[in-house]
Amino acid sequence: MVRDEGDKAQKFAVPEDRLYTGTHEWLKNGICFVGITDFFTHKILPVKVLILPEHYSEVKKGEAIAVIESSKTIQEVCAPISGKVLAVNEKVKNKPNLVIADPYGEGWIIALQIKDVSELKDLLTPEKYINLIFNSNKLLPRV
Repeated sequence: MVRDEGDKAQKFAVPEDRLYTGTHEWLKNGICFVGITDFFTHKILPVKVLILPEHYSEVKKGEAIAVIESSKTIQEVCAPISGKVLAVNEKVKNKPNLVIADPYGEGWIIALQIKDVSELKDLLTPEKYINLIFNSNKLLPRV
């Protein structure tokens, strides 16, 4: 996706096979893989430290599931839905910049078993997420 903002063209990937949150996390259906969006990665790079949740912990929608520390900021990554953490990506544990280099692939953060499918209706489609990025004055939440 490319958006022309006057003299500055901005390019961010927003895959169509995912749902998004207003705080820049994505979720892929099935057993839900959760990560941060490409847009968010451009705001925080490089990553120094990534703190991840425990396997099999229960998380609630909106609750912090990870903390990313970069040279610019410290940001929480929030659970897009409630569920149980089935897996934590060991690759990003050892190489935190994978969340920047490949946010929709090897840079996923956790795999989550959905607790309440009705929460999916609150997530954003790719089109709505793109509109959020370009129509919001407050693009990134502060920790």
